[in-house]
Amino acid sequence: MGNFIGLFIFNNREIAIGFWSLIFFIWCLSKKEIRHSILDVIKIVFSKWIIIIFILSTTYIGIVIFLLYKLKFWNIFMLKDSIIWYIFVSSSMIIKGMLSKKEEKFFRNEIIECFSLTLMFDLVINTFDFGLLIEIIVFPIILIVVLMIEFGKHRKEYEALVDPMNKILNFSGVIIIVYSVLSIIKNYKIFFTIDSLKAFLLPQILILMYLPFIYIMFIYSKYETIFIKFKISHEIPEIVVLYIKLRIILKYNFYVYNAEEFFFINWYKIRTVRTKKEFDIILNNNIQ
Repeated sequence: MGNFIGLFIFNNREIAIGFWSLIFFIWCLSKKEIRHSILDVIKIVFSKWIIIIFILSTTYIGIVIFLLYKLKFWNIFMLKDSIIWYIFVSSSMIIKGMLSKKEEKFFRNEIIECFSLTLMFDLVINTFDFGLLIEIIVFPIILIVVLMIEFGKHRKEYEALVDPMNKILNFSGVIIIVYSVLSIIKNYKIFFTIDSLKAFLLPQILILMYLPFIYIMFIYSKYETIFIKFKISHEIPEIVVLYIKLRIILKYNFYVYNAEEFFFINWYKIRTVRTKKEFDIILNNNIQ
């Protein structure tokens, strides 16, 4: 039992983030308007579509982790980091991927980010933390500074805030990096280990192995958007609608933008279709 609990020991930074997240959640619950909004979000989260994505995503990640375990890379002590990655990173990737207008840009950015130098800084910064009290005090200050920078970027009257807030953020970053580097030098035997290397590589490997799933979800969501017109038009027999969807997917498969263009150009003809043969004529006459 003790070993199992040990798997979920959080460092001071994670405790500080959890503490302020709990405070923010309690504050939200104290506001009537926000409570109603939370209920709306909960209804969306437990919608049929979201539950299906959750089940598919969980199954996929489970298979990935099992493969990493078989390859002697993943072990039970990575469980906490894997769960945190799944909750925050994978969900963010799904949202960004499905909302992305150009999948090439999204996937290129994700791959570049996996191999960016900033990840080394993340490793250095996150390996060692300050005392719990300092972390609890520093976290909201850094968060407020970041929010003020973003606010200043989008509101002209507050543009003057951006430069001084950036200086404060940069100065804080330098202090954290210097402290972390000194801690690494002092505790180099802890930092330069195989386990540390695995912990550093785990999020990047999970991201790279998760991209095929995101791509499939992206393709599916695009086809759902293309076929949404069938929900508006009820004149085409259901069996013919199913046939049209199947033929379009088989013809264009991963080339969803070609399918989108075909549908846009030929919708005025497709909506008059009543038989499979009529649609075959439209599809065969298409030059794409």
